[in-house]
Amino acid sequence: MAKAIAQRRGLRTPDGDCGLLAAVSLLLLERALAQWLSALGLGLDDLIRAEFSALPVAPT
Repeated sequence: MAKAIAQRRGLRTPDGDCGLLAAVSLLLLERALAQWLSALGLGLDDLIRAEFSALPVAPT
């Protein structure tokens, strides 16, 4: 994921920021998935959006 982020940012290789964003993104996805598995009736897409919207700025 860090490599894909680096490519989107025009970098040849991932830097520390790319690695951090990748790690945080995976954590947020994991949290959303855990909520989805334990709460019937909630959409996974909505839970993912809610997790990412808790960030102070949108990741790019």
